[in-house]
Amino acid sequence: MMTMRVKMWIFSAIVVAFGILVVFSTYTFGSTFIKFDIGPAVYPRILGWLIIIMGALMAVPFKHTESEEATPIFSLRFGLHVVYMLVFLLLFEPLGFILSAILILLPFMIIMGEHRPSRLIIFPIASALVLHVVFTKLLNVPLPAGVLGFLL
Repeated sequence: MMTMRVKMWIFSAIVVAFGILVVFSTYTFGSTFIKFDIGPAVYPRILGWLIIIMGALMAVPFKHTESEEATPIFSLRFGLHVVYMLVFLLLFEPLGFILSAILILLPFMIIMGEHRPSRLIIFPIASALVLHVVFTKLLNVPLPAGVLGFLL
């Protein structure tokens, strides 16, 4: 039977391999015609390097400060997060970013232990609106409007 340490090494190797794949794939990106543009590959390349660094850090042993009992990596909480992410992917285009972000943040907050109604209402709505403004206005990233297209 594999120990938790061996499992973490395997998972870390998979994450590092994925990061390397991301970095190498950015070299196939084209360049722009703007003289001082950093190019389309910079942000994905930075993300790839961050994935590599985080994957390598997962392989570094750390001292447990709490109990030495192994906690399951895949739990009901993890499964619920995966299911809700798949639902988010399915609803993203038809509902649009704002509604789908609100609908994904609400169950995530409940799964993570938040049960105060005021926070369950305010935080998902505020987060979705702030993210929408940041991506569409500041970064010029088009996001699907969905059913709220007449408002945006």
